[in-house]
Amino acid sequence: MPTHSPTFAAWVHALRASAEGRIWWANLVLDVGSGNLPCAVFARLRATLRRAALAPASGPHRLSADARALLLRDAIQVLDQAPATFQLQSPRRPPPQPLVRVMDATSWGSFHLATDLGERLDDRIGERVMRGLGRTILPRHYTGWMRTAKPFFWATPSRDFDQRGDSSADGARDALGLGHLDLPQDLVVVHIPKARLKGVGLRAPTTLDAGDSPWFSPWPGPESAGRTRNLRDGSPGLPELLVEPLALDDRCTVTPLGRTTALPPPDKAAWAQAAEERAGL
Repeated sequence: MPTHSPTFAAWVHALRASAEGRIWWANLVLDVGSGNLPCAVFARLRATLRRAALAPASGPHRLSADARALLLRDAIQVLDQAPATFQLQSPRRPPPQPLVRVMDATSWGSFHLATDLGERLDDRIGERVMRGLGRTILPRHYTGWMRTAKPFFWATPSRDFDQRGDSSADGARDALGLGHLDLPQDLVVVHIPKARLKGVGLRAPTTLDAGDSPWFSPWPGPESAGRTRNLRDGSPGLPELLVEPLALDDRCTVTPLGRTTALPPPDKAAWAQAAEERAGL
C-alpha cells in the first residue's frame, strides 16, 4: 500500500467514506502495488494534491485548505490539468491487435460521418445511422478522429468482444462497463484492424486514466490490459486498453449492434468491497 503523509492520510480516510472513493483508492493501491502505475507517478500525485489543498484562495485550481474536505471529483479535476504527468503512465504496452470500440449511434454519426453524405446532424441522426450502415453509409463515408476529451480512447480486443457470450446490446454495454449509457439508445461497433494500428501507441489503463469512473478495474497480468466491471453484478468484464487518437478511415468498419434498455442502479457498495478485497485492503 502506498505510504503517505498524515495530511494525505486524512484525505484518504475521508475519500473512503463513499463507495466511489473506496473503489478509486482500492484501484490506485492495486495499480501501484502491481507495478501498473510507477511509484514515482504516485509520489507526484500525492505532492500535486497536497499543493492544491494548500493553494491560496485565488489559485485557479484551489481545493479546500482542509484536506479532509477534498472530494474525489476535485482531485480528478486537479490531476486532469497535467495529462502528460498522470495519463498514459502505465509501463505495460499491449501488442497491436484487432480492436473494437462501442459507441452510441448518435455520437458516432455526429462526429464520424462525412459531410458530403448530406446527413443532417439532428436528434435523429442515430436512427439513420442504424438504418444506413452497410447500405447507404459505407467505409468511404467515415471521417474524424477516434478519441475522447483525453489524449486516448478506450478499446477492447476483438477476440474478447466476440466471445462475450451475450450478443445483445445490453450484454455488450454491461460487459464493457459502459455505465454512462444508462438510458435506452442505439449502439454501434467500430472495428479497427491490426493494420490500422501500425505506429499507434497502445497502453494498459490505470486508475488515473479512468478518472472517477467506478466501472474500471486494474488487471495485473500478461495481457497488459485493464478490465471493465460488469454493470449487472460488478464481476470482471472484458479486457480494455488505451489507444492513442487515430483517424477513422475505410480500413475500419462500423456495424449496428442494437438498442439498449434502461440500466438499473448498480450496487456500488458491493463493488467497493470487491475492489478492496482485490487490493488487499
